[in-house]
Amino acid sequence: MRGPRLGENSSLISLFLQVVAFLAMVMGTHTYSHWPSCCPSKGQDPSEELLRWNTVPAPSLEPASLDHHQESCRASEDGPLNSRAISPWRYELDRDLNRLPQDLYHARCLCPHCVSLQTGSHMDPRGNSELLYHNQTVFYRRPCHGKKGTHKG
Repeated sequence: MRGPRLGENSSLISLFLQVVAFLAMVMGTHTYSHWPSCCPSKGQDPSEELLRWNTVPAPSLEPASLDHHQESCRASEDGPLNSRAISPWRYELDRDLNRLPQDLYHARCLCPHCVSLQTGSHMDPRGNSELLYHNQTVFYRRPCHGKKGTHKG
């Protein structure tokens, strides 16, 4: 039993590449036709499309005090996750209605140093709380020039 010859292989490869190129053109045209336009046509409500884009679930937030007093800098054995850490923290909401996603949550340290694991309340000066930064891609809406009430996507 012999495998396909070199000529048959190149024909199959050529056919495969043609099919891939055709599918890429069809998918590219389909994707391009579904891109949001800069300025929607009359009667089109862009807010529905924007709401569909903003479907990332928000983390569950515990009610937190906004002032940084010593009492909030305590560790807890049975409290929410953010208070069980050796460096307690809380979420802060950053909301911008002209940005996608509109809501970004930042974790803020409540203590300048780590909390002692023995007491849960005394600070251990051998450790310190450091901010951790993470890049997040966001998109901003801008007004379209010359048209009232519309935004660029």
